[in-house]
Amino acid sequence: MSHFSKIEPTELRNAPRKHVLMQATIIGADGSQLAFVKDLALTGARIQCERPLKEGADVLFKRGDDCRAAHIAWIRKEEAGLQFYREG
Repeated sequence: MSHFSKIEPTELRNAPRKHVLMQATIIGADGSQLAFVKDLALTGARIQCERPLKEGADVLFKRGDDCRAAHIAWIRKEEAGLQFYREG
C-alpha cells in the first residue's frame, strides 16, 4: 500500500512541466511496456501506454540511464499521471 493520499491531477501541476514527445519504459508488477511521455516535470510525468495501468500502483519510469520510482496518481482514458517518489 502506498503512503500517498489521492491526488487530483490539477494538484500535480504546481511544478513547471515541459511538453515533450519522448518514449520511456514503464515497469510494473505486470511487466514492462513502452510509454509515450507527453509532459515531464521534476515531480512527475503524464504518459500514454498501450496497456492499461492501475491507479495507485507503483511503477518504475525508465528513460535511458534515468530510472525513477513513481506512483500512478491518476488515470484518464489512455493517459496516466505519474508522481515520482523523489524529484529528479
